[in-house]
Amino acid sequence: MNMPLLYLNAELFHGAVIQACRWVIQQREALNAINIFPVADGDTGDNMASTASAIIHHAGKQATLSDVCQVIADASILGARGNSGMIFSQFFNGLIEESELPAELNTQQFAKMISRAAKSVRAAILNPVEGTILTVMDAWAKSLNQHAQTITDFKVLMEEIKQDVQVALQSTTEFLAVLKDAHVVDAGAKGFSLFVQGFAAFLSNPEALSSQSVQPTLFETAHSHDDDLTACGASPDLRYCTEAVVMGDALDKNQIKSAIGEYGDSVVITGNERLCRLHLHCNQPAKVFAALKPFGKIRYPKVDDMLRQYQTLHQRKYRIALVTDSGVNIPQVVADEYQIHFISLNVHWDEHDLLDKYSLDGNSFYDDLSAHAVYPTTSFPPPQLMDEKIRHLSRHFDDVLIISLAKALSGTHDALDQISKRYSNVHVINSCQVAGGQGLLLTYAAELIADGLSIEAVKEAVQRKIPKTKFFAVIDQIDALVRSGRVPKLAGKFVQFTGIKPIITLDEEGRGILCDKAFNETKALAKLINHVNQFITPENKMSNYCILHTGVANKARDFSILTTEAFGFEPAFIEPAATAIGLHAGCGSIAIAAMMD
Repeated sequence: MNMPLLYLNAELFHGAVIQACRWVIQQREALNAINIFPVADGDTGDNMASTASAIIHHAGKQATLSDVCQVIADASILGARGNSGMIFSQFFNGLIEESELPAELNTQQFAKMISRAAKSVRAAILNPVEGTILTVMDAWAKSLNQHAQTITDFKVLMEEIKQDVQVALQSTTEFLAVLKDAHVVDAGAKGFSLFVQGFAAFLSNPEALSSQSVQPTLFETAHSHDDDLTACGASPDLRYCTEAVVMGDALDKNQIKSAIGEYGDSVVITGNERLCRLHLHCNQPAKVFAALKPFGKIRYPKVDDMLRQYQTLHQRKYRIALVTDSGVNIPQVVADEYQIHFISLNVHWDEHDLLDKYSLDGNSFYDDLSAHAVYPTTSFPPPQLMDEKIRHLSRHFDDVLIISLAKALSGTHDALDQISKRYSNVHVINSCQVAGGQGLLLTYAAELIADGLSIEAVKEAVQRKIPKTKFFAVIDQIDALVRSGRVPKLAGKFVQFTGIKPIITLDEEGRGILCDKAFNETKALAKLINHVNQFITPENKMSNYCILHTGVANKARDFSILTTEAFGFEPAFIEPAATAIGLHAGCGSIAIAAMMD
């Protein structure tokens, strides 16, 4: 006998949410395939699945309905990412914004709770757009409120609202012309409709579904068009999808929204007074992170290059994807020309977790570096994030070539090498270099890939160039190397006392070693040129070189006049050193990297 279900308690609600999250995860690739709004970067399924997965793994069963909603909301913040994932998370946080929930919910109370959550989502978005996940969310809330007036059985109620959700999903194509042209529904709206469907499936038979995962039958017309999307959607107007969690006391989401809203669009903030996660599309992520610092501790930063994601799906130039870490120095225009992909190193500074390349301004980073009692530290990215990026690239390119900073300087290389073993078409090269030296090798590899060489030919050529790439740097402030642990304190005090300018190079494995010294800056810079000249012969000419600096752009430009005169041609580029590398050298350092024929 099919008994009516008149109340939802903590256990039933938790089970229904977990089941619904599984349905979303199982269709992540179908959602990716139809993702063309607001940016055709093909990751809506991944983003919603990330939120859903965090709930499944971090939101355990609780004794009360209020506690269940609280742990689900907190877990969703940890997993939230991307526009759709953030909105999905805010839905769960909207459940706990009102007063304490009762021990059980009847259909009318449940409908009101869902309505509050839907309103909370709209309030969290700076510029709500119809024809998206919001449309389906609102339709579900409206349908529940309408039918709950006369229906007391949750099983019957869930059947009644299906048609309304389906109609709302299909209406997304009418709201947004880009969806209508592509003959697809909105990917985020479809993802939420799957959540509703999974939620309903659980309540229709809790006993049968509580311990298993069920493959959903999609709403009939909410289908995927994988083959239709190769040219759908437009490249992004704003380049970077920027996200972070802010931890603090009495956080005000509206204040945070106002602080970052001027830097971009697609602003979404989810969370509560203790924990907020934000999302926006922008062109200058460093300004966003600077605006967030006063509110609390920044955690879980994430910046995705949506232009490169779009190119991977729709505008690939080459068969081989070229990947590197942010310890490299290479002009953005060169990286864009060859569609190079970056993996960011982590910088931990002033209680904030930040991303090298994106969270910090390389030109102003050194201005107050010495003023902080706790010196910044660095670490390589979480392996799961690296694996996710590499997995995605391995599916869309014939081969993936990763050129990492020196293995001797960071665990990044070994982590990438371990991950590469899972994919037959992923290859990792230890550059034995850093910064500009790594950048010259990367540029060389990019040119070979553009010429159409095979992956094996590119790898062999790059390996031959590694010992022919040299790096020298003059250190202006030895205290940075002392504070970062690279130089013993006693040696540092001696250098400070005498005013000596140490000159360092890299050994064959990429370790920094002292190779020379000078008693003033003019002589030190002359010695940099002399060290490079030692490798230049009539048979072994220099093919390329670059100049790096840490916060002294004018000094670097003046040095380039000397190098141009000495070598007969200008440097390929002059760049501020990557912050994750430069913080160990300190402000005022000048470096040169050169590649020989």
